[in-house]
Amino acid sequence: MRTLMRRLRNAWRRPAALVLAVLAGCFALASAADARADLAGRNRALTKVIRNLDQNGRMITASANYADFVAVNELEGDNTKPQQLNDALESEKQDVLDALDSSTAHLPLEPAGSRSKLISPVYRVDGAGPTARPRGGAPAQTQFYYLENEQQHARLTAGRWPQHITMTDTTPSLYTVEVALSTATLQRLGLSVGDSYQAVSDLDQFPPPPVTILITGAFTPLDPGSPYWQEEPAGFAPQLNASKVKPFYLVGGLLSAVEATRLASTTAFGRRGMVAQWNVPIDLSRLTSANARRYEDRIDTELSDALLAIMPDDSASPMALFFQTEVNDTLAQFLAEQRAGQMETAMPAVSLAAIGLFALLLAARSVVDRRDGEFRLLRARGAPLWRLAWSSLAETPVTVIPLTALGLLIAACLPGATPAGLWRDELVLPAAAVLGPAVLTVVRYRHSGAPTARRVRSVAQQRARRTAAQIALVVLCLLGLNEARSQGFSPTGGINLLTAGAPLLAAVLAALVTLAVGPPLLQQLVRLTAGRRGVIGLLGLARTARTPASATVTVVILTLVLATADIAVALHTTPVWKAAAAASTTAPNVSAAGGSTFHSPAFQGPDPLQGATADYLTVLAALAVAAGCLVVALAVAGDAVERRSTTARLGTMGLTAAQARAITAVELLGPIALAAVGGTAAIAPLLWTVRPALAQALGGAGAHVTVETLVLPLGAMTVLALAAGLAAAAAARRGTTRALRLGDSTEGA
Repeated sequence: MRTLMRRLRNAWRRPAALVLAVLAGCFALASAADARADLAGRNRALTKVIRNLDQNGRMITASANYADFVAVNELEGDNTKPQQLNDALESEKQDVLDALDSSTAHLPLEPAGSRSKLISPVYRVDGAGPTARPRGGAPAQTQFYYLENEQQHARLTAGRWPQHITMTDTTPSLYTVEVALSTATLQRLGLSVGDSYQAVSDLDQFPPPPVTILITGAFTPLDPGSPYWQEEPAGFAPQLNASKVKPFYLVGGLLSAVEATRLASTTAFGRRGMVAQWNVPIDLSRLTSANARRYEDRIDTELSDALLAIMPDDSASPMALFFQTEVNDTLAQFLAEQRAGQMETAMPAVSLAAIGLFALLLAARSVVDRRDGEFRLLRARGAPLWRLAWSSLAETPVTVIPLTALGLLIAACLPGATPAGLWRDELVLPAAAVLGPAVLTVVRYRHSGAPTARRVRSVAQQRARRTAAQIALVVLCLLGLNEARSQGFSPTGGINLLTAGAPLLAAVLAALVTLAVGPPLLQQLVRLTAGRRGVIGLLGLARTARTPASATVTVVILTLVLATADIAVALHTTPVWKAAAAASTTAPNVSAAGGSTFHSPAFQGPDPLQGATADYLTVLAALAVAAGCLVVALAVAGDAVERRSTTARLGTMGLTAAQARAITAVELLGPIALAAVGGTAAIAPLLWTVRPALAQALGGAGAHVTVETLVLPLGAMTVLALAAGLAAAAAARRGTTRALRLGDSTEGA
């Protein structure tokens, strides 16, 4: 127990172990908070899209031709009473509710809000005033409704409620139908109570004769925002339809129960013109972007099961019943756009995870470096390798697990929703932080203390092995990019990890080429600088040459950062909403007649999800740049001992603090410049790889790179990486810094 407590105290006293634990906690906090914010943004976008639907769009609608409904319920004849019609509508509504309730989908409904109605075809208004036509638009269109208990939801302001449908001998009209119009509709049409106009049908090649509409009353709705009126908003106020051809106003008029009964035995609106409808609201209070797919499937099952319940034996019924809902079309389009957005964000997300993993490995290397002398001594005395690995493994969980749990707890307290399976995904980086020091210990000391000395390879052999490894990596990157191009984003319906890792493959490829060109270029710069009077540049380039590992890390990571930021900014400007409209498929509405009904567009133009996806891409790009700068700072801090020693020796020759900072800046500018070239060049193979996948997933849309797309990430990365490196060098400038004289030496702590 005493030994265990000593190890616990030692773990919290080791600065390198604390840095590793803090990084793991910060990465867990940032990743969890980012995922929660992304899900919350998509939920808000879905809520806004659903709210943009009209009241009918959030309902399941069962509809039948009114003539068939009249025949089935034996309502024909002049002796039919209004109560008989209302009873038949109520009975059919109950049958629809029972059919929906019998479904195995168990879709949450709101039966209390269900209603019955009769709706006429759409007619062109002929005889209205000039205000009925919008500027540059078409004549107004009109539709007539019989709504249950309309007199309980409206107040009559002039005239009387309609009562009669009469035949006329005048031409071209055969029927005169009395209607009540809202005061707003009367004002728009430029008419008043007692006036009449013609309702002309333009739907058929051989349209029926026009209908004379006599205005007998004017009304105002008691509550225009209630679901009663929102189901048919044209019934109480003109609705402007911004058609792509010509805009027009849609206006509505109310029929009475007596007239609806009269329509059962007349053909005032055409024998098959009127439609009987029964609307059942869907409870969408628990709908989120995470369960939208399940809702879509349940709605499809609900409609199919309801149809089978209404027509169990496929019997030839004289009334063809149609089930439809606009919610499914909206959800299908939303899901297509959400899938496209997830495909876009998968690429910078995978790159960001790789950068975070690399940062943790650097911190784990520092943990092992701090105990290098201890481990070498133990290994020389014959300690087994597993004991060293266990010693490293026993200390890291003590610091990593509490700080990771703290980060996840803080993320859970932030506003937002938790995605399913988030905590399982969040364990990847903390697990790497816990296991990293033990794995690096095994790799570093696996040959130390062995019975036979390790064979020393010549410089030529080491160079040959390094060249072979680089060539193998280049070939693997090229093969991976080609395979990602052929597979696309979702060969099996999900996110393809290989395609999502395309920025990583392209960045590694560009970094390998850059690192192959960098050393000869660095040698030429050293020669050119040596012939000039300035010593700062020479010392900075010499420092870069003396720390190839740190320079390599900087080049590789910043190349990946720049490639990730470039593709994220390019995708930020991709019109996802157009892609989703092209990629989504409209689910057919079920009908007893064996066909499908009309399809209403879910939403037009840019929708809220486009902004949520663009914001998430911006956050991922910013996090990639921040994580890359953190890796640069860790790499610079890893060389702090040698840098302090060199600076102290140069201080004996008059080197000032400002000159030391200038040398560090020159040392950092070389790798940063190489990474800028490599990252910019990596965008070409990256776009070659992902453009076909984007075109397929986004309905033909793709990412386009412009000068502005390249300049913004390049400038931000250069400035921030240089600042991070200088800050890390300044923070590590401690320990023995006294001036050296004669044979004195320094040792960094």
